Amino acid sequence: MRVPGPSDDDRRRAGLCAECACAKRVPSANGPVYFLCERSATDPSYPKYPQLPVLRCAGYQAEQARPLH
Repeated sequence: MRVPGPSDDDRRRAGLCAECACAKRVPSANGPVYFLCERSATDPSYPKYPQLPVLRCAGYQAEQARPLH
């Protein structure tokens, strides 16, 4: 069984971040969803929370489907 991929809404709103292996989806308590760029922890040229939608990114890595355990 696989973990579901990003929703169509996430893809429209976040662009590349919705499917990037370096991005973490972070829902807030009051509704909005943010995308944390984990590359920002080691490379200051990447913003922690990029302005969405991200349409181009040199650090983009396609996320592989992950099996459920």
